[in-house]
Amino acid sequence: AYGARWLPADERIERASGAQLLPAPAPGVSCDEACAGRGLRCEEAQLQLANSCEALRANFACEAGCGHQLGDEIPCYVTDPARDTHGVCLHSDVLSRCAAAFKSTQRLCVCV
Repeated sequence: AYGARWLPADERIERASGAQLLPAPAPGVSCDEACAGRGLRCEEAQLQLANSCEALRANFACEAGCGHQLGDEIPCYVTDPARDTHGVCLHSDVLSRCAAAFKSTQRLCVCV
């Protein structure tokens, strides 16, 4: 479990049975939409499981490395060549939102 060694049981994030890390099919697609398109649903607490450079690198090229930013649509991969963060996989310290989407990024979702 995420934080199993340091967090009390009521603060740990346990991976839901059947939870899958899945990239959204295109930039600007929310995790709600991405999961629904596969007959699944997004759970916001589960998104923390995708919020690491390791998880992002397993699903995207991350050719410009990993970086930290704040945003409801993070974790994600920056696809827009006009952005200074193009090619960067972004993770965050804030809780992501299933409904969030940004036209310049492709989300990494956790669908159950």
